[in-house]
Parts: sequence; C-alpha cells; structure tokens
Amino acid sequence: MLRYLMAFTVLTAPVLADTQPKGPRAVTGQSVGSLLDVLRPTADGVCEMAREVTRCRSAAEQGDADAQIQLGTRYFQGEGLPKDSAEGLKWYRRAAEGGDARAQTLLGELYCLGEEVRQDIAEAAKWFRLASEKGQVEAQARLGAMYYLGEGVPRDSREALKWLDSAAKQGEPYAQGCLGLMCAEGDGVPKDSVQAYAWLLRAKEGGNPQASESLRVVERSLTRSQIEEAKRRAAEALGRRNGN
Repeated sequence: MLRYLMAFTVLTAPVLADTQPKGPRAVTGQSVGSLLDVLRPTADGVCEMAREVTRCRSAAEQGDADAQIQLGTRYFQGEGLPKDSAEGLKWYRRAAEGGDARAQTLLGELYCLGEEVRQDIAEAAKWFRLASEKGQVEAQARLGAMYYLGEGVPRDSREALKWLDSAAKQGEPYAQGCLGLMCAEGDGVPKDSVQAYAWLLRAKEGGNPQASESLRVVERSLTRSQIEEAKRRAAEALGRRNGN
C-alpha cells in the first residue's frame, strides 16, 4: 500500500566520546584545567537534559499533549531516557485519547507501518479517521489512500476522494499524486488526463518522488496544448492556495 513516513522530532544529546582526551598523556595542572574546561559544557548539557526530561514528564502527567508527545518521542528515540517502545506508545496513546490530532496521526503511522508496535492496519485507520475529522492533513492523505486501496477499510472511491481532495487542496503532495492517478484511470472520478497531469505536476513540485514517472506516462497521451493547459491549472491552483 501507499506508505508515508511521519517525521518524528529528533532530539539530540551530547556525545561524550567526542570530548575524551585522545591517547594517554601526563596529567599536569594545566592539562587537568584544560580537560575540565572541555568536560564542563558536556556535564552542563547532561544536567540540562535531565531537567528538561523532568519538566517534560511533569507537564505530561498533568495532561499537556505537547509534553506527552515529546516524552513519548524521547522514549522511542532513547534520548535522555532509556529506549522503551512500550512507554513511548503509552504517552502517544494518552495524548491521542485526549483528542490531540498530531498524536492520533503519529499513532496511526506506527500501526500502519508496524514500527515499534505490531502492524494493525484497521487500528491505523481508526486513528487516522479521528485525526482527519479534526483537519489533520497528513492523516487525511493516509486515510484517503487506505480507502482508495481498501487497506484497513472497505474500498470506497467516494470516501477516498473526500479525504484525498481535502488534503490535496491543502498542498499534501502524496494526496495530490493519488488524485492524479485516479483522474488518469477514471477511478472514482471522471477520466481526465489533463487534470491528472495537473495534480501530478503539483505533487512533483511538492516533493512527491513517485510523481515523476506517472507524469511521463500520462504525458504520452496528451498534446502540447493539453500539457500547457495542465500546467496553467496547476499554476492557477498554487496561486489560489498562496492567496495570489
């Protein structure tokens, strides 16, 4: 099925190995002082990381969704805390059950891809739907693709179009690519190669790497004037989205 990678926040920690002296050497008063100067920022960084984790946990336990997501991510990444997927999932789920659309999307992504949890496409669809109904664009794109392919939900072109169209009009490039294929094949929408090219062009320009090959395939069935019309539609749609 179509799979999209959800960007997780990557939290970095100081690398202690980079501050260690290279090879044995005599320890003099000057070298001890220099070594302490090097290590002090690292020690300060570790202490600050511990304070950040404490603050994050305190806020998460009080129901702050941002903190719950951050704490879950720290557990998944093993940043400032021991890596613990069960704890990461617990905090993502707590934020998701509290109604946070970002957490619902992240949870859906984990179940969709089978990352850190056992893959469960139906469970993924449940969380994507909850987030989609709150307007979360990435969730709408994924839910639309699931309906289009019949993965985790019954195949339903009307529902697919509903969610993909919403996400695509907000600039989501994978939804735009999927809509382009639907238009090219006449699947759930009237067949329209010009509109298909316009959607695929927007998808490519938005960063969808799969759109380029599809563009080449659709282009073979179009005249030069039709290609120009598709480009005009794509530019016009982008202008409307940017408020021009």
